[in-house]
Amino acid sequence: MPKVKIAIIAVLAAIVIIQAANYIKNYSRKTNSTGSNKSVPQSENQNPSSGLEAQTNGEGPVSVQVTPADLAQDKWKFEIVLNTHSVELDYDLTQLVVLVDSSGNQYKPAAWEGDPPGGHHREGVLIFEAPNPKPLSIILQINNIGSIERRAFFWNIK
Repeated sequence: MPKVKIAIIAVLAAIVIIQAANYIKNYSRKTNSTGSNKSVPQSENQNPSSGLEAQTNGEGPVSVQVTPADLAQDKWKFEIVLNTHSVELDYDLTQLVVLVDSSGNQYKPAAWEGDPPGGHHREGVLIFEAPNPKPLSIILQINNIGSIERRAFFWNIK
């Protein structure tokens, strides 16, 4: 097997392990709306269209939430929410985001529909051409936002 493929597989495996550990750590700390320490059932964070959960990464000065919104059509849509109190959100997300499928194929966003660059709160939808064939899992990788080199959001596709 070529060294490049081995390296890609190793990186994807490391990302999966890190995401699983972060998910377990974050799930155990979730609270319900009353502020009690009860765990919130997964279905409360699940998008009804995709059946996949929203994930949040709060590293650095920018919090990033990603929700798979629609993975059923020829265009895959991900809802993105960026929040900060300290930096301008003047990023071109179509240049900083890549979707990686379980085979290591990478897809750049086709479009951003949402708030323009700037400010301290942005939300919108990133649109990708759907991978074909449908992968077993995906990683949405966001690079260089809020001094964090790489944020990875992982989902198994049913």
